[in-house]
Amino acid sequence: MTESLDPKSRLFQALGKPLGIIIDSLLQIGEELDLSIYVVGGAVRDVLMSRGIKDLDISVEYNGASVVAELVSRLDAKVIDSSPFGTFKLEIDGLFLDIVSARRETYEKPGALPSVSPGTILEDLQRRDFTINAIAIRLTPDPIILFDPIGGITDIDGKLIRVLHEASFQDDATRMLRAVRYEQRLNFTLDVSTEGLLTSSYDYLNTVSGDRLRNEVELIFEEEKATEILLRASKLGLLQSCYKGISSFSSLESRFSSLEDLSWDRDHSFYYALLAYDMNDDEVSDFASRFNIPNSESELARQAVRIQNLSSSWNSQTLPSEVYNSMRGFMVRAVELVEKTTINEQGYALLNYYLFYSQHIKPELSASDLIVMGFQEGPLLGKAHRQLTDAVVDGVITTKQEQISFIMGLLG
Repeated sequence: MTESLDPKSRLFQALGKPLGIIIDSLLQIGEELDLSIYVVGGAVRDVLMSRGIKDLDISVEYNGASVVAELVSRLDAKVIDSSPFGTFKLEIDGLFLDIVSARRETYEKPGALPSVSPGTILEDLQRRDFTINAIAIRLTPDPIILFDPIGGITDIDGKLIRVLHEASFQDDATRMLRAVRYEQRLNFTLDVSTEGLLTSSYDYLNTVSGDRLRNEVELIFEEEKATEILLRASKLGLLQSCYKGISSFSSLESRFSSLEDLSWDRDHSFYYALLAYDMNDDEVSDFASRFNIPNSESELARQAVRIQNLSSSWNSQTLPSEVYNSMRGFMVRAVELVEKTTINEQGYALLNYYLFYSQHIKPELSASDLIVMGFQEGPLLGKAHRQLTDAVVDGVITTKQEQISFIMGLLG
């Protein structure tokens, strides 16, 4: 379907001045070089939904490289990435622009990277993930038109996420995670047939590399509605199909609720720790290996699991000093994460107290004070100061004079 679109209508109103300058340049380039240039993908969808646009995806029939060269020359664009598929990522005054030569794609087997060949704009749209992303605005040749051959506008109006064909999730299983991400971000609903295809295609997740899975999951982490997306994916069984040990829906729901007032940033390591919360040590390592998660982002998960294991054995006879000594070496974030989410009442009380006294309750006597009192530097000095710390943490001694008496007693 094509539809007339006034150049001053929604596209140009949504762009703002910086992106408008880029579009003006594309209009000139298209006319001068006699090229068919299209705005495609999410930008078109967001224009039609009156959402803001930050980046642009451009598709050029047969000659994307020439458009890139012209933008570099005219607007001092910087090519920051390119691929064998003929895609280019440009940066122009802090704005990002993806340019691709229109192409057709075929998949030799599920999960494989596609075989690519030059194609028309119709073929380019037919390779897209969902109908709402398979709409184009033709900039050149004149007139500017809206091109919707697959019914994406109907699905935008109906607030539906729909795949273009039945083998979509087989071709690229990461589209399952993307479907839920768009559904929650846009407040849409999975089309009934699409949801059925999704829930029957989980086995194809095994065809996807760890890097591709991690990249798609981390796009979810960066969404404003990351919690809602993860809970929806969990309720569908999608997350657990990515890795069998990932926490259940009820577990995730409970923990997200417990962490609503968490003061520190919800970075990648935070979300990985929640996904891995119910795993054991070996499973966390296997999970990190499957998703190829860097150690810097999986360490919080490892520590949270170990703290849970330690705290599970605590009871009413456990002394605060035992907790203090067992928590040494753990990140405060890991302790706080478990403290806020544990269902072990004794564990919660002891971790809560630990977080308080680790910051506020310390001996008034330093190691230097103990040397002045008669200790020699060495192992006995360290042992004496630890005993003093334990006594202070356990509330056995409370004043400085009691601490002095305690140390004098150790000296004999």
